Amino acid sequence: MISRDSRLSSFSMNNYQAHPQQATHISRQEKKMLNSAPVNHHFTTGIEFIFGLILAIVGGIMYFSNRQTATSIASQATSVIKNGALDSSGYLFFWGISLGLLGVVMFIGGIVNGFKHSSHGHVLKVLGAIVLLAFAGICSYIYANVANASMSVVASIINGDASVSDYSNMYQFMKLLPWIGTFIYAVGILINGVSNNEE
Repeated sequence: MISRDSRLSSFSMNNYQAHPQQATHISRQEKKMLNSAPVNHHFTTGIEFIFGLILAIVGGIMYFSNRQTATSIASQATSVIKNGALDSSGYLFFWGISLGLLGVVMFIGGIVNGFKHSSHGHVLKVLGAIVLLAFAGICSYIYANVANASMSVVASIINGDASVSDYSNMYQFMKLLPWIGTFIYAVGILINGVSNNEE
């Protein structure tokens, strides 16, 4: 005796073979309904959000607690006399700038990504972070070798290899470097924010 399930299966196959266009139509309708399903925009915290908050706090503390000492000529002169080197607060000052700005833009990017749930603009975000960290690295190197760097600058000016305006322009560029990195990261956030595709 043929079972009830076998008869139902045979009927379904016969029905599909008899009406293939209708089955295709239903399949297309199902795909359309899946594509038009409402997108979940509930906020979720991610690594970018958490790290951004931590870096913003740590960077802010490093910057504001060392700014006065690092930028004080008297404090730096005293440190050179006592220790033979510039005060270590300068390193914390530079890294405070980089980490503080990076933390702020990461925090904002984490908020946007918490709603969008996508990775759009991540290349620009990484590039902006590299620029910000490079600023702190370059400044730390110059700060650690300030005597040699100063002698090299003076020698290159005397020999005519560079002019005072060249180093002045380089100094202005270095001052803009953290803001350039911040801008690049912000563009990545904007791209992520205006993107409609959720991943």
